[in-house]
Amino acid sequence: MTQAVLTIGIPVYNRREALCAVLEKLVADQVHLLPQVEVLVIDDDSPDQSYEAAMAFDGVGNIRVLKNAVRAGFRGNFCKLIEHCRTEYLMYSCDDDFVVAQGIPPLLDYLGSANPPPAVLSSLFYDKGQVYRSNTEQILPIQLGEYRHCCSHLPGLVYNARLAKAVVPRIERFMLDPRNAYPQCCLTLLLLLFGYPGVYFPVELVRTGFDLESGIEGYATVAQRWQQYLFFTELLEHLAANISEERIAGYARQLLEFHRQSLFLVLGNAVSTERPDLTSVFIAGAAAYFEKQKAGG
Repeated sequence: MTQAVLTIGIPVYNRREALCAVLEKLVADQVHLLPQVEVLVIDDDSPDQSYEAAMAFDGVGNIRVLKNAVRAGFRGNFCKLIEHCRTEYLMYSCDDDFVVAQGIPPLLDYLGSANPPPAVLSSLFYDKGQVYRSNTEQILPIQLGEYRHCCSHLPGLVYNARLAKAVVPRIERFMLDPRNAYPQCCLTLLLLLFGYPGVYFPVELVRTGFDLESGIEGYATVAQRWQQYLFFTELLEHLAANISEERIAGYARQLLEFHRQSLFLVLGNAVSTERPDLTSVFIAGAAAYFEKQKAGG
């Protein structure tokens, strides 16, 4: 009997109709019958009976449906999928996105043949300010400094679940911090920082489906971006101060410096989203600040 290698993890909250469509397509495409694949659905105590609807698929092929007894939130459910994953690899999808069935066989082939095996695999690419999927036929390494760009979108990310279970406890309080809108970036950062390989994979694994609202209020506002900036500052400060191996701690300090230099870019993006009429004023103020710094003021 072929042992399962990959879990397709679907975190669910309050999206019963979209979730049913996603699972129906998985079944229609027969992804749930692949012997190397498990499908794990974890409902986060949804009030709209998403769990009851998902239970109609529980035990159909390799589909397993669980429910959190206490609502864990987006960050908590992200960690729950890692905790309950029974295979070596975990691929995140979403309750409103569709798994691309044609992408799963080449992914399984790669995971079975890669040397060294990847700790994180991303089908997202970031170039000239744009994020897009599968733009190259090459499998390329993810550099440490790209830990946010390679996984700014969760669907289609693949993690070595065994390694993830080992490293998540090191930053558990950060993973569950209310300011953390990017738990996947925190996990990717830690894996790459400790030298585990990451790769860009040139195959589309998950496709945007219903494109529903994320539910994160004020996600791109100046106030939220400022909190996100402070969060990553504290995370990187923690890593730089608490990693005993000097070489790795040095990498964390370098990332912290790069992060601090990104403040105006982060806030500028938020200003252009929330108050585009003030963008020119912000740019002028930032330019004046840098001129003053250059002059030693």
